[in-house]
Amino acid sequence: MSSLAKPIDLRTLRSTIPAEIFELPLFRTLGKALFLLAVVGAMLALGTVVDSLALKLVIGFLTGAPLFALASVGHESGHGSASRNRFANDLTGLVSMSVIGMPARGWKLKHDIHHKWGGVQGIDTDTEPGLENYLRMGWFTRTFVRVFNRHESMMWWAIPVSLWFTTWRFAIIELVRGPRRSRQHKLWLLADMAMAIVFFSAMAAYTMTFGWLNLLVLVAFPFAVSGYISAVAFVPNHRGMPPLTEEQGKRASRFTHLNSRTVTYPPYLPGNYFMNYVPWQIEHHVFPTMPGYKLSRFSPYLRAYAKAEGLPLQYETVFEAMPRMLRRDVLWGHGDGKIYTYAQAEAIRRERLATASAPEARQVPVTATAPQA
Repeated sequence: MSSLAKPIDLRTLRSTIPAEIFELPLFRTLGKALFLLAVVGAMLALGTVVDSLALKLVIGFLTGAPLFALASVGHESGHGSASRNRFANDLTGLVSMSVIGMPARGWKLKHDIHHKWGGVQGIDTDTEPGLENYLRMGWFTRTFVRVFNRHESMMWWAIPVSLWFTTWRFAIIELVRGPRRSRQHKLWLLADMAMAIVFFSAMAAYTMTFGWLNLLVLVAFPFAVSGYISAVAFVPNHRGMPPLTEEQGKRASRFTHLNSRTVTYPPYLPGNYFMNYVPWQIEHHVFPTMPGYKLSRFSPYLRAYAKAEGLPLQYETVFEAMPRMLRRDVLWGHGDGKIYTYAQAEAIRRERLATASAPEARQVPVTATAPQA
């Protein structure tokens, strides 16, 4: 990708947008979180009291959508866009993510890296491994990457498990940072962690009271379903898009149109509600603090600006985007805008090793195998 790609002029773009689109709600997002929490709790209670295993499975399956929607509301809180009231915004994170075992501020720390360095390989926590990353890996790790990327969809059910591990890891990192964080922030972080501990304690008590079958069908199964829903919401956002250079990454929001796609849904699929507007990815990365439910209203202004400036924007329906997300057989080069197959990457690695092992050839530039167009 050319480092000379044209950036978005955020100031000019913002001047074209009505100010009210940037206005934050007061209790709307918090209300949604509490509503979804009540729905998930009611479905758990209903599933617990019914005797039919088939009906329990149906209830468990249907719980997956509001469960993921609940977690994704925490995304708004992490960006400070859930409410113009600071306490309501922080409380939203507590009763959406933390309440299901994922400390909201742990997730925020990880997600902030993604927005600050979005699309930069080796820095962005959500980017795909690139060619140079792959070449530095050992045999076992390279094999794991190839197998996992080709069959990743079989593991989407485990995304909640990954998020539990990740959010707790970053929450602990955040907790030990010292005085660089305000006392109020630390108190909210401790509240997040305490609420997450309450969740796991409650699940243990639930299991002892109602048995392992209910835990598997009414808790584990809904989380697995939510994992697949979260994959539909998050995987297409940047997957298969060219990475940014480190220089572009320093102003990631101005170049996000090169690394992001917006996924659209037909009117009969309430995807944006149950995914909390995450699919409006280009719009969100341009102005991350804009309320999610207003991103669709912002989109026409962004498209008009992009058309006038000659900037590329990628919009695809969920039916166009998702089939290509099921299998990954290529690697992006670091900042060169080229795609390499795993076979080409292995050939490049062998060539570099051969060159490094030949003293008389160490100063000779290596010619890489021709990349895939």
